[in-house]
Amino acid sequence: SAHNKLMHKKARTEKSAGTQGFYNAKLATLQRGIGAYGLIPDGAVAVSAGHIAWVGRRQDLPEEYLSWTQHDMAGRLI
Repeated sequence: SAHNKLMHKKARTEKSAGTQGFYNAKLATLQRGIGAYGLIPDGAVAVSAGHIAWVGRRQDLPEEYLSWTQHDMAGRLI
């Protein structure tokens, strides 16, 4: 049925979006009070289903995100 196809597509999209972590990145947060562009030189970002779940200094990354698929950004700017 059309409903089953839609539900399958939604599940596949959510699975492909997944949960991922990006570390060893320079983050431009645009947050005031932490330097030019709110730059975090050794940052990490946790993304779940296409939405930012957490962002900050890599050393502050909560343990719950460590099991997610990780990507080394090699100092790239995000």
